[in-house]
Amino acid sequence: HDNGTFVLSAQAASYLGIDTWQEYFRRLEKGEEYWSQVMKTEDSERVSRVLALARTLLPLEDLSSGPGLEIGRGTLFKDHRNLDTIINELCRFPGMGEALILIALKSPFIQNRLTAIKTLAHWSPTAWNTAILDAMKTACANEPDDALKQDMKKILLGKPIGDKK
Repeated sequence: HDNGTFVLSAQAASYLGIDTWQEYFRRLEKGEEYWSQVMKTEDSERVSRVLALARTLLPLEDLSSGPGLEIGRGTLFKDHRNLDTIINELCRFPGMGEALILIALKSPFIQNRLTAIKTLAHWSPTAWNTAILDAMKTACANEPDDALKQDMKKILLGKPIGDKK
């Protein structure tokens, strides 16, 4: 029940090759902060479960209040940072998590928008549907940060941006 003991036990289990994903997920369902640990998987079914849980636990409307230049410090941005953790790992799962990427593209937290476009840059354009393409065009038109706007334009033109991850 103690988080410190749990983390040490989970690390030891991992070292021994014991899969701890389900326990991390169970704790996440109870409101503990283990988004990073549950997204460290190659199993798309597990990722689907995480995405479904994120849609119920994260205040999605609050996270997509429109682009801003917020850098996300403090407890007010905890949910934005959790969203960022999920979006970052979606680069390995093209086409998955579209709803969360659409939210990240409208986030006041600049890091969410940056992570969303880096994830989309990893995906083949064939993984983009009309909703993603339209959201990228809108995000680009409304982006207040010049450097991020330029990266959005590059991605829309199919050009690479800096570090894609």
